[in-house]
Amino acid sequence: MIILEQPKLIHVNTVRTASTSVAVELSTRAKEGDAVSELDREEYFYLPRERKGVYHYSLARDLTAKQRKQYSVFCIEREPVSKCISHYQWITAQSQLTANIDISWEDYLDSIMLPIDDFRYTNGRNSLIVDKIIKYENIKEELNEYLPFKLQFKIHTRQSQHQDITVTDQQRELIYDKFKNSNKFTGYEL
Repeated sequence: MIILEQPKLIHVNTVRTASTSVAVELSTRAKEGDAVSELDREEYFYLPRERKGVYHYSLARDLTAKQRKQYSVFCIEREPVSKCISHYQWITAQSQLTANIDISWEDYLDSIMLPIDDFRYTNGRNSLIVDKIIKYENIKEELNEYLPFKLQFKIHTRQSQHQDITVTDQQRELIYDKFKNSNKFTGYEL
């Protein structure tokens, strides 16, 4: 999570949506008193400024009602199938390094590991509590429209890495069913 006092802006991180790249960019604009959470890895240009209770994957519901009212709060979401493929490829690449996870695509879809993030930007009663959900597929355009400044660095999106997984119609329907709560807010549909 990033909390910038000027402009009053809060970025809530989500999984496999270029949120870390956005956090790195936003961290370069942070001043004394802003909250820039630690990342789980080192990034060039990333400047953490810790504030008690603010973590990389802090939830929007962790914010006070006053913060949500005074700040522009946003997150990024991704089309569910693309997000699942990206997440699956990421965890299987990690397992090659750690030997902890060896899972087929089919087993992954039946698991609880899917990167469903609506709990990060809803209040627990399935009400949206961010002001804007940026769509990953349009990230550069939507961020430049939403933010009161232009981004200077490259936001890393990796949509081209999905060539080795075939998704059946039944799997696509399963994914969309599992993402039905978040799809109410993002507008993604089959």
